[in-house]
Amino acid sequence: MTEEEVRFYLFFRYFPKSIKYKYTNLPEEINKLEDMLLYQEPKEKYAILCSGGVDSSILALLYNNPNSIICFVGTPHNKEEKKYFDLVASKFKGTIEVIDIPDDIFYIKSQEVYKQIPSLINDPAVIGVYTATQYLKAKHNIKYLVVGEYADELFYGYWLYPELFKIILPDFERIFKIVYAHCNFCFIDLLGTERIRFNQMWKEKYLNTTNNSILEIQVWFDRFLFAPEIVLYKNYIGTKLNKVKCVMPYYNPRISEFADNIPIEKHINEIETKIFLKEFAIKIGVPKECVYRTKTGFSCYPTIEVLNIMKEDIKKEGIEVNSKWNWKEVNAVWSLLIWKKEEVKDILNETICS
Repeated sequence: MTEEEVRFYLFFRYFPKSIKYKYTNLPEEINKLEDMLLYQEPKEKYAILCSGGVDSSILALLYNNPNSIICFVGTPHNKEEKKYFDLVASKFKGTIEVIDIPDDIFYIKSQEVYKQIPSLINDPAVIGVYTATQYLKAKHNIKYLVVGEYADELFYGYWLYPELFKIILPDFERIFKIVYAHCNFCFIDLLGTERIRFNQMWKEKYLNTTNNSILEIQVWFDRFLFAPEIVLYKNYIGTKLNKVKCVMPYYNPRISEFADNIPIEKHINEIETKIFLKEFAIKIGVPKECVYRTKTGFSCYPTIEVLNIMKEDIKKEGIEVNSKWNWKEVNAVWSLLIWKKEEVKDILNETICS
């Protein structure tokens, strides 16, 4: 399967609704979701990538048996998060693995990954997925890596969803600017034909609509563009390079239909995200500290120390490393060195100069 075919597959796998659900009551809905997630547990040796957040902790405790493995990927950015993983691990019956990726290892693994990937992927988390899969396959001979991706898209988990709740913005141009600005950093690869395709798809779906809430549009964007192009693709590539299959239990048409039939007010309100999924997590035993922690995501991206390792290469690009750069600026410079793209250099100049 070519890379283009993979992107096409990931993009269109979220196919039209075909299974009909009707929301009844919370206990019954929780049982339905539990059954659907349990059905997708791999039958061969697997490991679960667990950050200690809601989505991955649910999978860790549902697939909790002596033969399974949970793994935490430690980086310079997420040292404070391990305490949440430890809470989940204390309830886990299987093998517990902690993989640390210091700056020098991040640099080495990034070279390994991007020599094998022909395209531009602006999500350094692929390095974490790749490194964890490589280690787990070598030590445990896993066939599958289970990840908690796509729960945020289906169960309204992103931080900006409550801010957009009940807001109506029928002006396409305003909506586009707000949403595109939100994800612009992740979509550094939306250049040339990719950006044209993005614009066209967006306009075809919403330009002639007069009364869509911005929340509805944002959710569509995250499900159909952001997740397949960035979030899901990085997991697919990070595991495929190690000849391991990636399992994403939430990325399933039955679960998407199920989530869509839960009333919106049971998903989010003006201050809370993932209300239903958090209730589900509590029911199956996820510690409350993990359920109600601040959302951080999978933190695996370069630090200023990584750039110091690459200082000589950076000088060749006419750039001096600045210790005051924030994480976005660091990632932009790292992206330039990895991909050697003129378009990236243009965006880099905009980022650092803005």
